[in-house]
Amino acid sequence: MNNKPTLLDYFKQKSNILLSNFNLSKQQNAPANLGQNRENFVKHFLQAVLPPRLKNIYDGEIIDKNNNRTGQLDLIIIRDDAPCLDFGGANTYLVEGVFAVIEIKSNLDNKKLDEAKNTLEKVSKLSVNTPSVKIGGFHLGRPLRIVFSYTGVSLDVIYKKILKDNAFDIFDLICVLDQGVIISKGRLLYLYDKQNNQKIEQNFIIKGDAAALGILYYYLIKYGTSFSVGSIDIDSYFNPLEQWGEIEY
Repeated sequence: MNNKPTLLDYFKQKSNILLSNFNLSKQQNAPANLGQNRENFVKHFLQAVLPPRLKNIYDGEIIDKNNNRTGQLDLIIIRDDAPCLDFGGANTYLVEGVFAVIEIKSNLDNKKLDEAKNTLEKVSKLSVNTPSVKIGGFHLGRPLRIVFSYTGVSLDVIYKKILKDNAFDIFDLICVLDQGVIISKGRLLYLYDKQNNQKIEQNFIIKGDAAALGILYYYLIKYGTSFSVGSIDIDSYFNPLEQWGEIEY
């Protein structure tokens, strides 16, 4: 009996294509171009395979009701009904409309992991208004926080670094394209103890050349159902009303 997942070969081939395109782009020898390329390769792939509600993928920053700002982020996946602010360049998005944040790295080592941690920590501190209606599907109540890298030091080294820094709450997924993925506990995927017939809540690693892209896709699709009947509460961005001007009764 063949227990191989149906989509395993697909994501293995797509991972090879993405990595090959990235390696080819390094011949430009221009850091600015390399940075743009590494983001565009991921962005274009996701826009091609994700459902319409998740095809809105941009760079920019996020703001919350307390005027906390993240600064510039690599990729922001927003809801198809997400409100934003236009400053004449990269937009600023209200956190309630943000579905996921993906920080992109070329080669993930301890230094680059610290950079990603510092960035995503700002995202983790944003205050999100709770929707007033029932939400369907799997729901986190905040943006997914993801690191995606094409290459890197071993996943074991990265795992130990996160454990040492007590930083697993900052990351949902850490995807290294040519190695695999690190998954934080308490999310969609978990280990299972067959002997005791119960799931095991812990952080873990999946090593494989299809795992990084495949699990990234899985998480985006599964959590993407969570706002299908959700609402966006932006009242706190506008209160108190008397601050806007003179009110007549």
